[in-house]
Amino acid sequence: MDIQKILAARTIREFKEEAIPEEDWQDLLTVAQQAVSSQGRQLWRLLQLDDAGLRQKIALHAPGMTRQLATADKFIFFIAKKGIERDEHIDRLAGAIGIFTEEGLDGWLARQTFIPLGQMLLAAGQIGIQACAMEGFDRFKIEALLIKQDLLQADEQLVVAAAFGYQEEAAKGEKVRKSLGDLFTKY
Repeated sequence: MDIQKILAARTIREFKEEAIPEEDWQDLLTVAQQAVSSQGRQLWRLLQLDDAGLRQKIALHAPGMTRQLATADKFIFFIAKKGIERDEHIDRLAGAIGIFTEEGLDGWLARQTFIPLGQMLLAAGQIGIQACAMEGFDRFKIEALLIKQDLLQADEQLVVAAAFGYQEEAAKGEKVRKSLGDLFTKY
């Protein structure tokens, strides 16, 4: 692992018109598919949006990601199940972390998507592909649009999006970050 590639990562707002090699993209999808999951259940999935017309419709409800929708070679939504049927494993987990309501369980299911997202972002950086994770969208309006397109089921929820490609131009300015001491507490 090249830690310098990880440290150099920046938020990408616009991408070059350059395709990600299919083999590299399949590798990133495999990274997501192999990410850890509670009891291997993978109560999430990915939706890749290649259709420019659909991306434009989504952009109307996604002010925080219009440029990425327009320019990224690959654009995906991470989708989590919601309202799942409870079983012994879910009840044991719910008791352990105190999520006895359906809302609490749906929140936990949504956060599970951050595991494959993180894996994909790190892997992309390692092979020279830039990526940007985003939440700047009206979840309910886009869910309604995707349900009409038969791309989303009523028992699913959009959680986060990610755009992948190659950066249009080098980032300008110094990367601003808090010190490690301001972010990390050891007890």
